[in-house]
Amino acid sequence: MAAALAQAPDALDGARRLLTAGRAAESAALLEEFVAANPKSAEAYLLLGAAYTVVPQRGKALTAIGKAIELRPKWAAAHHALGLAHGRFAEPEAARTAFERALALDPRFVDARVNLALVLIQLGDRAGALSQLDRAIRARPAAYPLIVRGKALMEMDRKTEALDSFERAAKLEPENAEAAFRVGLAQRTLGRPEAAASLRRAVDLDPRNAMAQAELGKSDLAAGRAKPAIAHLEIADRLAPGDRTTLYSLSRAYRAVGDVSEAEAAEKKIRALLDASGKRDAALYESTGLNNEGVELDKAGKYEEALAKYRAALELDPLNPGFRRNLGLALCRLELWSEAKVELKEVLRIDPNDAEASRALYLALDRAAERR
Repeated sequence: MAAALAQAPDALDGARRLLTAGRAAESAALLEEFVAANPKSAEAYLLLGAAYTVVPQRGKALTAIGKAIELRPKWAAAHHALGLAHGRFAEPEAARTAFERALALDPRFVDARVNLALVLIQLGDRAGALSQLDRAIRARPAAYPLIVRGKALMEMDRKTEALDSFERAAKLEPENAEAAFRVGLAQRTLGRPEAAASLRRAVDLDPRNAMAQAELGKSDLAAGRAKPAIAHLEIADRLAPGDRTTLYSLSRAYRAVGDVSEAEAAEKKIRALLDASGKRDAALYESTGLNNEGVELDKAGKYEEALAKYRAALELDPLNPGFRRNLGLALCRLELWSEAKVELKEVLRIDPNDAEASRALYLALDRAAERR
């Protein structure tokens, strides 16, 4: 039966449908028979390489794509597929070379340009990636390259520009859940009041996005809406179990509604996660390093960068009151009073004798009241 299909005129379409349906191994088996009968079909070899890339079988994937390039050396799509395969097998330098070759053959190949940008980000060349993304967006405005651009800008601490990129993506594709989520996340990072509405929009578009559910829950919790926060955080925990920051936010939300037993159960899960596979010492070591980096940035007046370090430290060790106090103080320095008071109240719940947190909390309460 397979041999008969391999000779059929629509065999390539059938193999392509199998691959699209997630049946890569079956697609590869059909294509192996097809190329045996049609050894000059560059298209079949390219599709075979794509199937083996998904399976994944590195050697067979690269051999098949190499055969397609041998048959059609100036076929940009084949060089692009080679870049995708190298990327799949964690070979970014080789992927870069392949994508660059595809673009040399076809400078209007937008997907190759976006994938080259992704590889450049992986290699640490964010400036080069932004240049490629800007060219891709000018050629074909779309949400995906704008989202990639925004994420690169966030990593470069250019948050306002990142937000603009995410907002452009959301405007181009209003039903794009990822764009809506990135808008909300950037707005929340910048302390924008409209962040909650954007995150709610992201959840409405994709209720199974665990990160969006978690961030909306954290936003609701920071605004004093503990009950809706619990609903979103519980969904996030079901969708992506084991996230320490989600569990810690959930424990705080439970405490806010007076459910101490559930709060303690969530905190117990966090400790168990830290203890699992001997990861506690490694997590504490890394989180302490991040916190110390934040302190140095704080001293240098780089408060936004310090804030990012404290948040990263707390993702690893959310139960550490010292890290959370530093976060609260950094929020005060950035005049993000509402969020600061939430964090500082949590510090004082854990350690009522923390005088520095207490002084900062009174200041945050006063400033937050003035802004009402």
